[in-house]
Amino acid sequence: MTQLMNLNDINVGGLYEIYKKNPDPHYMCSNELNSLSLLKSYSMIYIIEMLNQKLFLPSYNISIGYFIVPTCSNAATAQIQCVIKNDIRYQISLVGLIGPISSHRALYVSPLLSYYKLPHISPEANSVKLRGRGSNYLFRITSNQISYLNALLSLLRLFQWNEIAIIYSPTPNLIWYRDQLNTAATQGKFCIWHEIEIKTIKASKEMKNSFKTLITSRRGRVVFLFISDYQFEYVLNSIHSANSDPDFIYIGIDSWPSTRQSVKLGLAKMVEGAIIVSEFATESTHFFSWLLNNNESINIHHSWFSKIKNIFYDIKNDSMFNSNVIQYDKRISLSMDATMALLYSLEDLIKDKCYGMNKIQLKNCIMDNDLKYYIQNLSFYGLSGKIKFGLDRSVNNPLRIGNFLKVKGNYEIITAGNFDYNKKNESQLKLITNFIWKNYTYYDDLTAPTSRCSAPCQIEEYKMTTSTSS
Repeated sequence: MTQLMNLNDINVGGLYEIYKKNPDPHYMCSNELNSLSLLKSYSMIYIIEMLNQKLFLPSYNISIGYFIVPTCSNAATAQIQCVIKNDIRYQISLVGLIGPISSHRALYVSPLLSYYKLPHISPEANSVKLRGRGSNYLFRITSNQISYLNALLSLLRLFQWNEIAIIYSPTPNLIWYRDQLNTAATQGKFCIWHEIEIKTIKASKEMKNSFKTLITSRRGRVVFLFISDYQFEYVLNSIHSANSDPDFIYIGIDSWPSTRQSVKLGLAKMVEGAIIVSEFATESTHFFSWLLNNNESINIHHSWFSKIKNIFYDIKNDSMFNSNVIQYDKRISLSMDATMALLYSLEDLIKDKCYGMNKIQLKNCIMDNDLKYYIQNLSFYGLSGKIKFGLDRSVNNPLRIGNFLKVKGNYEIITAGNFDYNKKNESQLKLITNFIWKNYTYYDDLTAPTSRCSAPCQIEEYKMTTSTSS
């Protein structure tokens, strides 16, 4: 398996899903590189290089290196185990890891890393199942799933929507949202008129009929999408084939409409007005400048890097996106924050436990002390806001409520408000601008598009007319 490394005095590991998932369920990985994950992996290197240029802990004269392993295949877990079991971790002074990125991968890898007491910080994993003791060395830059779920339920209450459909991927992290909405539906909070489970993106008669049923049986307009980036284009194409313009209101998590691999010009119009709940993250255009103009600091001959350059050029010249490339996915900033969190914690450990040591003593001191304590007590402001881990080892900053719109010819996610789960005695959902819908403008409930049952569901009643799995 291809690795990307540049070892130094102290090293940070990286677990990134470099290869896209294979559409064939019998194989975990395809040979196609994941452009977004590539950018995330290089953003980790960017932070390390920037700190090295600033002479990270200059009085100690040490440099930070990296060791990045793709995590798409099962072999990744075996490699991590090999690194730890064979004491390679100590030979290369591997102090911690960035990743895994997804909750699905973290559920498999984190218990192993935690067993060996290797701290790891995930930029995006937010599954509630990762809060347990089995993953007690995992820290997460994001808010947990409970915050996301409550944000979604608050939006339903705000617009008085009580008729919904759900399209979901059966991964543990995404199916959790479907299960929670089903539980709320049995309590009479709303009705579910249709469900579609996306097990594969291969076209089939069953799936075609399922999407057709979504259209013909519709009782409302709100469709929740709990799907992966690579499934998004397939779902939109399937809906478009069933009805060229069903006029749905799509609600999802993270930033799926803004990813280049998910939305093309012919499909973006379908999701105008969509609501996206995601993390806040500021832009870092300097990262892209570094990536292209200072490539002597990384392995420019690596096949991944040549792929990055092509991707960057395509995005920059794609009229669908802003010339400001970072707009295309701000989740890259979360990877940078995770890297900064690990290295700032390392700095705190050295100052506290290893002061005045020579380089050899310093490396032994770092490896002999538990970095977890310093990560847990860390506090700084990063690209996604204040980074301070709670008792569940996640950050839980306010979530961004985004509105997917076409602005001056370009599609963007506009910040329409925020949801702060930490506010217990006041309004958690705060809107700062009007929502713009497809053919609608939201100012009050009278002008918001409706998605309501013909009759309210009563307690213990569960109105779900159809359900389809593929």
